[in-house]
Amino acid sequence: MPRRPLVGVEPNIKWSEASQDAQTYQIRFDQVVAAVKNGAKCYDVRSFIEYQLGHVEIAEHYPLTTLGKQEFPTLVHDVPIYLYGSDSVSSAQAAKLLRDEGFQYVYDLGSVDQIKAIGATIQDLWPFGG
Repeated sequence: MPRRPLVGVEPNIKWSEASQDAQTYQIRFDQVVAAVKNGAKCYDVRSFIEYQLGHVEIAEHYPLTTLGKQEFPTLVHDVPIYLYGSDSVSSAQAAKLLRDEGFQYVYDLGSVDQIKAIGATIQDLWPFGG
């Protein structure tokens, strides 16, 4: 008889590779997609070039350099915001800047590899394959 997974176990999710916020709140990327469809925001805080080479379909580009200049999104402060960056340090910096600005629901999804661990797929926009 085949063994059934435990209730609540996500076989395709690699929680040990996910960001701290994703682990703490058990955020799967399909939940991020659903939240964005309901008004939440997903921001890619990497450089313009990195964003152009590939990003998740639902992500808007809002680079860390823009946030660092105190240029924040024009949003109501209780809109959920999901962030990812080149690495967990840059996404954490972006999350801190937004939280310090008063945004209440900021979720740091970490690096590109960390969002893949929770089920994200990166659109490869590199024209020469890769």
